[in-house]
Amino acid sequence: MLSNTPPPNIISPVRLRFEEAILRETPCSVVTADCTVRGTKLGDRHTFLQSCIGGANHSAADSNILTYSEMVRRGGLDSVAILKIDVEGYEYPTLSEWESTSQGLPDQISIELHWRKFKATPHPAGLPMLYGRKDFGVLDLALFISQLVDLGYGIVNQEINPFCRVCSEFTFVRVR
Repeated sequence: MLSNTPPPNIISPVRLRFEEAILRETPCSVVTADCTVRGTKLGDRHTFLQSCIGGANHSAADSNILTYSEMVRRGGLDSVAILKIDVEGYEYPTLSEWESTSQGLPDQISIELHWRKFKATPHPAGLPMLYGRKDFGVLDLALFISQLVDLGYGIVNQEINPFCRVCSEFTFVRVR
């Protein structure tokens, strides 16, 4: 289908195989943020940020960690069609800061969500990993999903992750 509308932007703070496929199969621009791999720019439509994403407290404590809004700004994006995110527990502090007025909220989110406490690296020393709670569990998952619902997202898919006993893959679409 031809359109005068510019192609959607996609950001992904995960490994580059996804980015390579999107760049090959679509006209989209892609922004990757990942502090765990030595990445490179994959072409004119790709931006690689040698950073990870987390919440504002994480970003303030570690200059190698960006907030979601900082990633959108550094990637030069006005809008985001798809956010593919697998940040090993940082999904909670990263997305929990979103508000209805936050710039760059994606139309779709493909995310690995954890519902049990686990160790993740890298992590700024002295900062609570998830909501500052001593124990982390399914209540946190429910609160997180409730916040996404309040922002207009609905779950359109959920899959068990066979490689992670404490997480599932979710796809959310913003319907308002």
